[in-house]
Amino acid sequence: MAGGSLAHRLTSGGSGPSEEDFRNEIRERLDLMDERLQQLEDEMLALREEGGDSADLAEPGPAPDPEGNL
Repeated sequence: MAGGSLAHRLTSGGSGPSEEDFRNEIRERLDLMDERLQQLEDEMLALREEGGDSADLAEPGPAPDPEGNL
């Protein structure tokens, strides 16, 4: 698991990296999460620009022809 080492450090006491190292690792992980979130936001914006508003994304498919034409 990605957070396994972090969880282990939180639960184990005593010997281990310094508190400053721990804070740096947390900061790095938060920065990485911010970068990933920004990427997702950029992708969502691009999808909305391509497909119209968000209501278009929720539709399961094209609307049926009211006259029954295929």
